[in-house]
Amino acid sequence: MGPLIFAVLLATSPSSTREAAPPEAVSPEPPAPRVLSWYGWQNILADGVGIGVLIAGARSDSNLMLGVALANYLVTSPTIHFAHGDARQGLGSIALRLGIPLILGIVGQSSCGKGGDCLSGVLGIGLGAPIAMVIDDVVLSFHTEPAPQPRILPTVTMIPGRDGHLHAAPALSLRF
Repeated sequence: MGPLIFAVLLATSPSSTREAAPPEAVSPEPPAPRVLSWYGWQNILADGVGIGVLIAGARSDSNLMLGVALANYLVTSPTIHFAHGDARQGLGSIALRLGIPLILGIVGQSSCGKGGDCLSGVLGIGLGAPIAMVIDDVVLSFHTEPAPQPRILPTVTMIPGRDGHLHAAPALSLRF
């Protein structure tokens, strides 16, 4: 009889008859607004420096400068993509910068036939590199980032006083 009374008491206790409250509906935070940002100007600047080094190396017949220009072509733009957290664009940049000149060089060389003096392969490489640069710098250099939030910042500004001189005055500036 003891276990039966215990079972009845347990079944009728307030904690067991009370209906479980549904979990509170938690509304998810809306995602922070993001904006599309282009950083291709950094790649264009790096490529411009590389082209300058290439021209200087070709004029001075410096293999070292030509090597630096080649390293700049292959490494700098992908590094900029990686620095922006865009690993796919960085790998795409490497693939473009190696692939397009290589493909155009092979196509150019294959159009020469059996002659050894054909420069079509070199011309293909020479055209492929700037094509790869333009695609990389213009198309791949985008990423999304959080939209800037408006802020009110305390600042100090200079205002003309009655005496005709400028004086420092506290102010608020709105940044958005």
